[in-house]
Amino acid sequence: MPYFNQFNSVRYPDFINPNNYLILRNITSRVVRRENLIDDKNVFYTYTMKEDESIEDVSEKLYGTVNYYWAIMLINNRFDRFFDFPISNRILQQYITEKYGSIATAAVQFKYYIRPDSSLYSTDSTKDKTFFYEVPESKYNITSQYDNGILMKKTISMYDYEIKLNEDKRNILVIQEQALSAFLENFKNLIK
Repeated sequence: MPYFNQFNSVRYPDFINPNNYLILRNITSRVVRRENLIDDKNVFYTYTMKEDESIEDVSEKLYGTVNYYWAIMLINNRFDRFFDFPISNRILQQYITEKYGSIATAAVQFKYYIRPDSSLYSTDSTKDKTFFYEVPESKYNITSQYDNGILMKKTISMYDYEIKLNEDKRNILVIQEQALSAFLENFKNLIK
């Protein structure tokens, strides 16, 4: 079921002939997934995309047709099929070269991160001990990496950062095949 075929049609003025109206799809309609549903293992599960695998490939593999790629995009709140999902290693290397000038340059440019005050983490076990703030290089003036045995600063090369960003896009939510028809019917009713 193609995505836009489900949308209502609307009458739209024909600016060439003011006495006419065009019948167009109302592409301004929008349906948003409720965040509290993503934990429902009866409906969703995590799928890891492989190298060179597109969302159309995932749809074909899981549902037997490429026509449900849009459902994968909607479920993940990712709407750019090229850059919201992982790109191939070859394309990523080209992207890094274009962005930083070369792979070698990206490997020696760094992002800097610092952890908030370590006293927040020494007594309260509920605090996220892995959280770091990104800071600009010009404000990076912490000299010791550890404070009382807690890592306080870290760096990551821009090359590794770009690789990590791409790898983080590999894990996507997909809908269980037995729940797909209910999802499609619900979407169709909501979009109308």
